[in-house]
Amino acid sequence: MTTLRHKTLASIKWATAIVAIILILGYGFYVMRDLLSGTEVVINSPTKSSYVNEPLLEVSGQVGNISWILFNGGQILADESGKFKQTVMLAPGYNEIEVRVVDKFNREIEKVLRVVYEPKSLTALNF
Repeated sequence: MTTLRHKTLASIKWATAIVAIILILGYGFYVMRDLLSGTEVVINSPTKSSYVNEPLLEVSGQVGNISWILFNGGQILADESGKFKQTVMLAPGYNEIEVRVVDKFNREIEKVLRVVYEPKSLTALNF
């Protein structure tokens, strides 16, 4: 009878140790998910190459697992869900807009948007 009790206690100890190891490994993978998944950048508007007729362009997108966002070299902020929005004044002709994100491990991702601004002609305006 005592050997059955010892076997049961040993089985319970082993089961507890296995569950504890699984929980510790699971928590470790949960904590490392930022390192494993990396930085994310999605530009929602405008598309990569656009032709526009207005001098002001709103750039919006979503980021994840980042420390900061640089928009044309200046730092901007994202909200709690990772969404950002920035308005830029375009020069007539070809424009490049740079969105760069950096994570806590100093890994960078850069997206470059190419936009051509063609102003409306003055003859098309009603005076």
